[in-house]
Amino acid sequence: GRRAELDAKLAQQVDYTAQAAAAKEKVLAQLKKQANELKGKEALLAQLRKEEAARQSRLAAEAKAAREFAASRPGRVVDAALKYLGVPYVWGGASPKGFDCSGLVQYVYAKVGVNLPHSSRMQYGYGSPVSSNQLKVGDLVFYYRPIQHVGIYIGNGKIVHATGNQVQIGTVWQRGYNAACRVL
Repeated sequence: GRRAELDAKLAQQVDYTAQAAAAKEKVLAQLKKQANELKGKEALLAQLRKEEAARQSRLAAEAKAAREFAASRPGRVVDAALKYLGVPYVWGGASPKGFDCSGLVQYVYAKVGVNLPHSSRMQYGYGSPVSSNQLKVGDLVFYYRPIQHVGIYIGNGKIVHATGNQVQIGTVWQRGYNAACRVL
């Protein structure tokens, strides 16, 4: 009797120990899994933070470039020209009361300290020639042969010019494209 009882108790004790060890293993495995998931989440968060920081610094750089461009002479010329959208076309006009094509160019370039003649043909002679695939904002674009019209390149294939009945935005590649020059 007593021996069998002790053996049974011992066996039960061994069983409990085994169960406890198994339970402990299970808990440790669970903790390890959670730690790994957390590590994964932290890595993902760190990556997202890094990407956001890069995006913010790119946005800041773009904003700085935009500010610098706006302060640059080509930026100021375009900014000035766009203020006169809708001003009536007046032949020989060179003021905000009315502009012709070269009058608009002459007027807005004067705002950045460049004095151009009131003639599209003569304005062409003031800059260095630029090929059509090298256009930069602020370049002058000329039309017809001989030159009879001028506009200011504002980027994205667009110009601002006095034509028709008012100062307006048009496309660079309109009929009669002849040449371009850079004055700034």
